[in-house]
Amino acid sequence: SGARPGNGAVTMKGGTTLAVASSVTTAAIGNNKTVTLEDGSTLAFNFSSTTAAPVLAFNASSTLALPASGSVAVKVSANDGLVFDFNKEYAITSGGKFPADAVTGGKVVLTDDSASWVRLYVNGDGNLAVARKPYFTIKVR
Repeated sequence: SGARPGNGAVTMKGGTTLAVASSVTTAAIGNNKTVTLEDGSTLAFNFSSTTAAPVLAFNASSTLALPASGSVAVKVSANDGLVFDFNKEYAITSGGKFPADAVTGGKVVLTDDSASWVRLYVNGDGNLAVARKPYFTIKVR
């Protein structure tokens, strides 16, 4: 609790959480080392703004290791009162480290207690991203 990743290798053990508590971009982690996310670890992101995302930055020369079996959880929350636009992508990581099938293949999963509007995916740049889920309303008179 309270630890901050340094410039070297980073390993997130199962049961640990790395949190980006507000809409800021963190200092790049990993340097030229490996960032390891083990089964049962969690990345948590809290939106404090609708104009900027909370972003976990990976150093361009670092590598990412996802669990061979199991998954990494992603929890997304937002401060009360924020309203998110449809079709606006919010990249929550930078550095392009995630394989295209990380979410669809179950290596990275959205937690059940994430904000109800969140749809998690890997964008074309290899970053985890979220967008507001589409929905429609029917009014009956």
